[in-house]
Amino acid sequence: MIECDNCGAEYERLGQHIAMGECGYPHISDYQTSLLKGALMGDGCVSNRNGENPYFVIEMVNERFLQWFQTELSQIMYSVKKAKNAKQSYESTKRTLDHNLNQDNFQDTYRTQTMRHPWFSKLAEWYSTGEKRYPDDLELNKTIAKMWYVTDGGLRVKSGDNHNSNVTISCDNESDRVEYIQNLFSRVGFEPHFNDGNIVFTVSESQEFLDWIGDPVPGFNYKWCEFIDQSKPWHDKERLYDLYVNSDLSLSAVANELGCSDRTVAKWLRKHNLPVRNHAGEFEGESTNYRVTVLPTWQRQKMSQLGNSTLKAS
Repeated sequence: MIECDNCGAEYERLGQHIAMGECGYPHISDYQTSLLKGALMGDGCVSNRNGENPYFVIEMVNERFLQWFQTELSQIMYSVKKAKNAKQSYESTKRTLDHNLNQDNFQDTYRTQTMRHPWFSKLAEWYSTGEKRYPDDLELNKTIAKMWYVTDGGLRVKSGDNHNSNVTISCDNESDRVEYIQNLFSRVGFEPHFNDGNIVFTVSESQEFLDWIGDPVPGFNYKWCEFIDQSKPWHDKERLYDLYVNSDLSLSAVANELGCSDRTVAKWLRKHNLPVRNHAGEFEGESTNYRVTVLPTWQRQKMSQLGNSTLKAS
């Protein structure tokens, strides 16, 4: 159920309530605008059929990210649902690709979409040429860049060297506008190069870029984790969460596991905005309504290489 900002009532299909003219369309904030623009630069798309108000839709294998994304846009976005099972994903991909595919490398995909909203007419203009093209007046900010990276980027990991990886972002649809893409980044202080339909950062700029866009979003920690200093494992937010929250270890037990002091664990829990137990043993701070799975390095590397296609990320 979604609460209407205007009347306060809850509806299972808020879009139908609004379409009946009972209340106005929800406001889309600057932050939500950036989320949508960034995701549209990657895996998202806007549907504008039959002359009705358009809507935004995104489909991928990363259900956890989509659950977070839907929460950030809950006033306009419907719940996440399974779109295809693994076999259906394999069959649909096979129809569009000529080379041999291994069905075992596919998994279920998930989908979420917004209500129809006149605001999306602005994003529908990205398709005015018949294909998705970024507008000339587009300006990157941290949120737009982060959403673009997580939905269409990854780390190009060099075998055996976790700290020598390059951030890459796929950009096939703009491969004929290299200068335009480079200018997008130069205006926010980066100078990546364009190679075979991909934006590629140097190793040093990759770290600067990840620092600039900020902490990982749920479901995509592996696209940051190769740059975590393995000599200081308490810097790894998801590992701290897994030990302290998921495994319910005490500060002392976590400190012993990571090879540091209790004070260091407490400091980095606060620094990562993670929940901390009070004297009664109850958590205070950020929500604990999700669980983290910490993957071994070889799996994270494989997931980075596969990106966000329907290929299995494990």
